[in-house]
Amino acid sequence: MSDFLARLEATFGNCLPEALFYNFDFSLRFELSQRGDWPTRILQACSRARTILDSLPTADDEWEVVLASYGEDFASSLAGFAPELLNIYGCEKEGLRVLGEIYVDGEFQRSLVTLDPPPSTSACLLAAVAADCPALVSPFPASPYLIDWQREVIVWPYDDRGMDVVATSRATLQPIYDRFRQWLLESDLARMDSTFA
Repeated sequence: MSDFLARLEATFGNCLPEALFYNFDFSLRFELSQRGDWPTRILQACSRARTILDSLPTADDEWEVVLASYGEDFASSLAGFAPELLNIYGCEKEGLRVLGEIYVDGEFQRSLVTLDPPPSTSACLLAAVAADCPALVSPFPASPYLIDWQREVIVWPYDDRGMDVVATSRATLQPIYDRFRQWLLESDLARMDSTFA
């Protein structure tokens, strides 16, 4: 296990499980956009994601950005992708650093890489919410996670529909639950209310 994966395990109790929201006691799942045309959905999703992120007490340069991909040996496979696919993150392929590969019960799950220099959080949010709309943004085969090690928070904007925010402490998420409850995903609202209401 890499040092990065060991740190994830020690801090959060797991290594970025696929169903992030369902694997933490303290977790929120936000609905970022509703029906409409692509530009409307992307703009609404970016606005909501940015507002939620800004409500957390983490400075923009304190987030560590980790990209997760379902391709084994993801960093090496990038040789087959056009360099402009990384443009949205503002980095070059040479800036990718492999963090490790996640296996569950001996089965490959995802490759994890980080970027140097770290991309802006706004670039990460846009890349995530526009991932299913190649007419707006070139699709990039990875999903960004933002990690605040000091406050023990992970933010995962999974696409234009939603974003998970998880923490090891209820107190960390209580203010954003109180402030943005109207944006929480209705299908999981009972679970969140039972923890934070």
